[in-house]
Amino acid sequence: MISVKLIASPEKSKAEIRIIPVKMGIKDEVLQRFELPEQIITEFKAEKSETISFYPQSDSTHKKLIFIGLGENPSIQQFQHSIRTVFHQLKNKDEKTTVLIDLPDVFTPEKEVHLITVAAGLGWSKMVSYKKKQDTSGKLTLELLCPEKIYHSKKIISDAVHTLVAKKMSMDLINMPSNILGPKEFAKYAKKEADSRKINVSILKEDELLKKGFGAIMAVGQGATNQPRLIVLDYKPEKYSKTVAIIGKGVMFDTGGISIKSSTNLHYMKCDMGGAAIAFATVCLAADLELPVRVIMVVPSVMNMLDGSAYLPGDVITAYNGNSIEIIDTDAEGRLVLADALAYSALDLKPDVMIDLATLTGAAVTALGYHSAAMMTKNDELSQELSKAGFSSGDRVWPLPMWDEYGDPLGSDVADVKNYAGPASGAIFAAKFLEKFTENHPAWVHLDVAGMVLQQGNFGKDRVATGYGVELLAEYLKTL
Repeated sequence: MISVKLIASPEKSKAEIRIIPVKMGIKDEVLQRFELPEQIITEFKAEKSETISFYPQSDSTHKKLIFIGLGENPSIQQFQHSIRTVFHQLKNKDEKTTVLIDLPDVFTPEKEVHLITVAAGLGWSKMVSYKKKQDTSGKLTLELLCPEKIYHSKKIISDAVHTLVAKKMSMDLINMPSNILGPKEFAKYAKKEADSRKINVSILKEDELLKKGFGAIMAVGQGATNQPRLIVLDYKPEKYSKTVAIIGKGVMFDTGGISIKSSTNLHYMKCDMGGAAIAFATVCLAADLELPVRVIMVVPSVMNMLDGSAYLPGDVITAYNGNSIEIIDTDAEGRLVLADALAYSALDLKPDVMIDLATLTGAAVTALGYHSAAMMTKNDELSQELSKAGFSSGDRVWPLPMWDEYGDPLGSDVADVKNYAGPASGAIFAAKFLEKFTENHPAWVHLDVAGMVLQQGNFGKDRVATGYGVELLAEYLKTL
């Protein structure tokens, strides 16, 4: 994808392009170092995402200078977006390009090396594509002008590149169409990647799921020819003190079932496995970084389809922990497959921490828009730790309440619980439903990432995967 080097002075650079990110407050000071024409210094305001290019006459080392505005107080999100945008625009086909980037002293040097490497790599890389004429991107060598104190730190680079690979992996999975990536195909792909990292793999097929009592997973998937899978990856380092189970919703496509969705934007439902993609990329990254934490990924992978065998509104099914569920809405299927996965994690795996991620409700998007995932937990310490990891990584989360009163509307006359209680407070209702399958685990958190995994932007003609969530979880795991 890219190669990255740390260099201590611009004279050692072989780059034909030099990029200088500039904060608004020190704009004049920075620009005057490069002996730019007064007109450029005046015109360039260093506002967010503003860029200006200059071709120096006297500087034979760099054929082109690109100045990127960062604004007054750049956030991690805005900083990375600006860097990624420039590299997305610079991308050359079938050519070798070397780019030097100055660290702008906005964050710590170590943080900036990480952020720039990931953003530049994502900007330069091509999207998964099935076009007759494939898009290509040439080789990129990224040189980072850094202080001498980190010049010899190879770990900073290797960790950043591993993170880049993991984020790109999650994005490719989310961007893939469901006819290419269904439950069987995802299980096969997960096993291949896990085996290459010596991660333990367990995959339960439909006959085993039925035999072991995964009634909710089987109910959702029974209307599809591509039958369900429960995929469990177990990264177990030699030494660890904590075990974290990461449960990802893996609905590879969601028609809504018998409660069928409108055709408007239905093609985006290929991203309903966004939680699974995040969970999968995270366990792979934990192994690549050799984190001293045991990380177990649990993904119920299904297609929510409708045919003569599909489950129906009014049906009563039984989940893995024995709780019966009245089906009110077959389009509230994500919480059903998660119910089985959560119960299995709590009863069989017994981890110290359980984190589930799901593109679960439009209500989460209504509440928080496209800038933060919704976080629901009764564990204040876990909430604070994930909030801190979110702001540090740029993958923000924000808490919603989990008061007991929110669970009252989920009562049923014929079952232990019903799967839908109306649109108001929908994200919280979903979390309260899931809570009934956690076996009262003291450190469980639910992340509704519905607005975060697929967004419109300048990196594709349509909505494309964002890479959200992988660095959030990696940052949290590092604290353990």
